[in-house]
Amino acid sequence: MKTLILIVSIAFSSFAYGQQHTAHTYLFVPGAWDGGWDYAKVDSILSAQGDIVYRPTLTGLGERVHLANPGVNLTTYVNDILNLIRFENLHEVILVGHSYGGMVISGVAEQVPDRIKQLIYLDAMVPNDGEIAYSLGFEHPQSFSRLFKAKTSLSPLAFRAKFN
Repeated sequence: MKTLILIVSIAFSSFAYGQQHTAHTYLFVPGAWDGGWDYAKVDSILSAQGDIVYRPTLTGLGERVHLANPGVNLTTYVNDILNLIRFENLHEVILVGHSYGGMVISGVAEQVPDRIKQLIYLDAMVPNDGEIAYSLGFEHPQSFSRLFKAKTSLSPLAFRAKFN
């Protein structure tokens, strides 16, 4: 009897232990002054569990600052993420938007709803249908920069360098 109990418990624990983690695909969309680097630690944790993580930096920000120009806007950022999804052939994506990234993931979900598994708004702007960042109290990332500079006399990059 003890042998039977031992075999059943080993079989049950092996079954429970052997359950595979289903890999998820996460795509983190940063806010207006952030970049993919902000999610490096989260990337490590999720990747260690077998999940797939993408953490791009949007056009004109961070290491892509050389692409900044007056024409960069929400449509540019939505296209950044749409192109990543299309060129990497991603499906069942969990889109995580932080701050201004909430506007971006909303635009992306509207364009490719069949590729999105879930939207997560992480301390983010959550627009209603047809709403723009301006109606939520913000106009445009360049406006953030002008406002920030006016209030602090530092650019966002100089502020980060000074206080990080």
